[in-house]
Amino acid sequence: MHSILFFAFCVTIHGLEEDPMTTYYRLYQYGVQFYNEKNFTVAKSLFEKALEDYHFYHQNAINCRVECRREKSTLVENLEESRKVLDILEINIFENFIHHSKCIKRCYKRVFGERPDHHHNSETKRIDKDFEDGRIFQYLQFSYYELKDYTKAASAAYTYFLKHPQDQNARHNVQMYREKFEVKDEEFVDLERKPYQVKVIFFKGDCTIFTI
Repeated sequence: MHSILFFAFCVTIHGLEEDPMTTYYRLYQYGVQFYNEKNFTVAKSLFEKALEDYHFYHQNAINCRVECRREKSTLVENLEESRKVLDILEINIFENFIHHSKCIKRCYKRVFGERPDHHHNSETKRIDKDFEDGRIFQYLQFSYYELKDYTKAASAAYTYFLKHPQDQNARHNVQMYREKFEVKDEEFVDLERKPYQVKVIFFKGDCTIFTI
């Protein structure tokens, strides 16, 4: 009976992770819930998926804005080249704004499909701040630590440290993985590093790390 319940539980979590309607907000909320219940296996899986979706959403949102800004620039250039009078250009400012808004909506629809709208309220703002401040990496670090995956825990600790280099606890955690768990310098990975960035790590004294 216990094995059947466990299997059903795993299927439910897998369905939650794979559901395209599930945003990083929901994944993160469930991750924190399971973390607090000390179910670190499920928690780390949800946090990983939340991070993936967070980057997917924000990168594509930027891409849509850039795409529509270029389209807007082309419209303005065409109007100027046609030497229309200034008052017509001013009238078209509002039309361009409407066109830009519609362009963003079309792009979002094309990229995100039926994904729920990105509504802002106190809870979603708090979650966004947890991502921006790197709090999710603290959750990931301790989840990996409890699962004895010290290399991944070290990378999560390192990523959080890069956001908070003056945080003594963060500094201590990175040093602990180097000394106590013998994680090699090259195994520390900045989980937020962009593909075009070059990773350079310097350990000097108690702990000094940089990523370029």
